[in-house]
Amino acid sequence: MSPTRRIGALALAVMVAVGLTACGPRAEDQQRTLESAIVETAPHTTAAAVFVSSAIGGDQIVVNLYVDSDDTADAAEAVEAALETVWTTTASEPVGVSIAVAAVPKPDEPQRLELNAIDPLPVAETLEIQGSKVVRQLLMLDSATLSNHFGAWQEPR
Repeated sequence: MSPTRRIGALALAVMVAVGLTACGPRAEDQQRTLESAIVETAPHTTAAAVFVSSAIGGDQIVVNLYVDSDDTADAAEAVEAALETVWTTTASEPVGVSIAVAAVPKPDEPQRLELNAIDPLPVAETLEIQGSKVVRQLLMLDSATLSNHFGAWQEPR
């Protein structure tokens, strides 16, 4: 390997290492900010667990929403508010948001996909968000669907 290629490879390795290190705290801060905002704005919500996965195209956000009712209308109202909160408070436009709703207390160590989630299909049908998908226990929306439903993403002020 030539000296120029070695220097280029070393520079790339340093940039990747710095970039990955920088992603950790930013994602954790974003998770805490979103969890607090969701609990404040989403009715029937007792807690939220947010997981942010950073990728080249943007952040994929997964939300576990813990609500005080297993009623579909209550769950739909909480999901609508949580989705809007995520869409309007993230620091950068997410590539997608997935949400699971459970009428149970938040566990000490929540996982991305909780068991005992409320069936998302009736919730999705109640919300009538064009382009949303239901996969397992998740209601999934990509950025285009979120933009069509809530308006174009804008950087928070």
